[in-house]
Amino acid sequence: MSRRALLFGAIGLSFMPAAVDIASGQSRPREPLSPGRYGEEWVMNPRSRIPDAPIPADAIRVQNFGNVQLGLVYWDGEAEWRDVKLDSGKSEVISCQKCGSKMTVQFHNGKEIKKEEIDLGRSYVLRWSEEKKEWELLAANRLTVPRVING
Repeated sequence: MSRRALLFGAIGLSFMPAAVDIASGQSRPREPLSPGRYGEEWVMNPRSRIPDAPIPADAIRVQNFGNVQLGLVYWDGEAEWRDVKLDSGKSEVISCQKCGSKMTVQFHNGKEIKKEEIDLGRSYVLRWSEEKKEWELLAANRLTVPRVING
């Protein structure tokens, strides 16, 4: 086998999903595509992660509550869709002077592409819904503290 074939084989293996432990040959459960674990404050008080800075009336703030980079596209109000990538835990203010009072956004929820029309001048979060088993875009003021069940 040539060195080139070995190199491309090694590169290909490095991008394979980690579903099989190569050393033992045993399959293992795939890591779920969800927000994962953060500190207690992160989970128990989600509003503590949202920046307090004011949002202009012609913009939105979107924050990624996931453990992977997430993205969305928005209609610029004129002629094209614009792409926004958000690293885990990061937020971005997205302005749209031509949008009026609402912005049209699209994102993949893990199952399908969702299209939503959202109000400008507000904060939103992209987060994993354990209940729905999909990513959702939620107005930040609709975040709730998870119920803790003692038992």
